[in-house]
Amino acid sequence: MMQGYVLAMLHSHAQPDLPPVLIACEATGVDDVLPGGDAQSVVLGRLHVCMHEDPAVDVLTWLRKQAHHSRAAR
Repeated sequence: MMQGYVLAMLHSHAQPDLPPVLIACEATGVDDVLPGGDAQSVVLGRLHVCMHEDPAVDVLTWLRKQAHHSRAAR
């Protein structure tokens, strides 16, 4: 997580031969990463991301741990 941004790596199951895409979503912090409307989606700032493999709770837990480790390292 960069200052003011949440980074996400996305890949397409519809086009598996294409490489993943790294995107940066404007956000003020991990509190801007919220569960989506179902168990397979999250909202990153203003971007709604639906996940095929990972449950939203696992992604949110991982992001919060990364933010905690980042703050502890400073």
